Amino acid sequence: MARRVLREMFLFVAVLTIMALMLHPDLLIAPAERYERMHASGSCLHPLLYAGGIYLLLSLLRGIRYLLSSFFTKNG
Repeated sequence: MARRVLREMFLFVAVLTIMALMLHPDLLIAPAERYERMHASGSCLHPLLYAGGIYLLLSLLRGIRYLLSSFFTKNG
């Protein structure tokens, strides 16, 4: 169970990181400046909301894939 939780946490952090770097490439150049601007504008939660939405979509697709694979797999 703990292994699965760690895997899902890793997936969420990976989605968050990839989306952040795709949408804000200046994070690699001047991260402190980006965080200051984000904090000043008060938009601290939108990255988590967007990443959460993408994570839920990926989880849904993974669930559908699991159901389809279990449907088409012979069990004896």
